[in-house]
Amino acid sequence: MNKGTVVLVAWVMMVVAFFINGYTLSVLWSWFIVSKFGLPALTIAEALGLALVVSYFTFNHAKHEWNDNSDEEKVFRLVLMPFLKAGIFLGFGWVFLQFI
Repeated sequence: MNKGTVVLVAWVMMVVAFFINGYTLSVLWSWFIVSKFGLPALTIAEALGLALVVSYFTFNHAKHEWNDNSDEEKVFRLVLMPFLKAGIFLGFGWVFLQFI
């Protein structure tokens, strides 16, 4: 895979990950914040805005060692990680919800 393809996939997956994170936040917010504090549910757009604000204040640049990986492995990580992260957070959230 050439470098241009990897860059294109990276940009597309950043956008996809952004929306997956917004959806995940809106679900977790509905499960825990709405029921406990009586606040209104968040739409996905509102969750995206909240995630953007929180990310702005908590951003840290993690150094990744990408040089040792093949292009296919890089793309695989870019595609898989947003879904894996959302699945883990929603899975643990659902388990915690069962105890409320």
